[in-house]
Amino acid sequence: MRRSLFLSAILLVAWTSLVGAQVPKVGVYADMQGVNCNIMDSAPGLLLVQCVVTNTPGVTAVQFAAPKPSCMTSTYLSDTNVFPVTVGNSQTGISMGFGTCRNAPIHVLTMSFFAMGTTPPCCEYPTMPDPLAPSGEIEFVDCSFSLMLGAGVTSTVNGNAGCPCPVGAMAVAVGVPPDWTFPAMSTIPTYSLVGFHIINTGTVSSAFDYFVSKETGPCALVDQGNPAALEGTTPVLSPGQSFAPPPAGLVIPAIREFAQEYVAYLAIAVGHPDVAASGTTVITFEPPVPTKLTTWGGIKALYTE
Repeated sequence: MRRSLFLSAILLVAWTSLVGAQVPKVGVYADMQGVNCNIMDSAPGLLLVQCVVTNTPGVTAVQFAAPKPSCMTSTYLSDTNVFPVTVGNSQTGISMGFGTCRNAPIHVLTMSFFAMGTTPPCCEYPTMPDPLAPSGEIEFVDCSFSLMLGAGVTSTVNGNAGCPCPVGAMAVAVGVPPDWTFPAMSTIPTYSLVGFHIINTGTVSSAFDYFVSKETGPCALVDQGNPAALEGTTPVLSPGQSFAPPPAGLVIPAIREFAQEYVAYLAIAVGHPDVAASGTTVITFEPPVPTKLTTWGGIKALYTE
């Protein structure tokens, strides 16, 4: 439990949401700036691999692991830590505090390997959560003393044009029902919100959690007898594949004045809260035309009452 308590011992922390925020990442690189994600194991000898934090304006600590992948034939030797406040090692899990708020790129450690020069092409080298991390994710502490969930980078060893890095880029998009306008006092009791769908726009297969909600308004959002209409998880989607949940419904009461409903849709990659997409459908209700204005006699009556 030492490493899992390490970040908590640095600071008293509170969880922060990642949706819509910049997500810090940590990965293995051939350089200390986190630019070259392809590591070359082409000849016998000492091979240095750098761990670098990227994609953040400021963090103060990190907890992760970078064990040598089975496809890499090099022998792990040791770590050289950049920061003195470090617990653990890269192969089984490591935590380190930076002492101050630092912005990316942050070189955090150097791993030493004895290379054999025999690693096959396109060997993937991911960073992953420390097994002792309470959240089960890569963890960071930001400059506001809050604990953040981050993401790993999958680099390559002996990569080439057929396996560019970083590997396994996840991405998602959502399609939502079109905006619609109803006359007030509509006779449609429930409007079916058809058109919501989730699209895997990344390069790896993934499942996605999805949620449908609305802001305060005159209508009620219902699942139309199927709870999966409001929230659920897609099947594992291949790159380019889409999934349409069953449609939610909007129960429309008698509305006599201008009103709008905002129905929000959110999709998040399972296990990767930094990969998310959202959309909104706006339903507008127009005010009815006053009865007295529907005839010429009614218009004249407005001036004689």
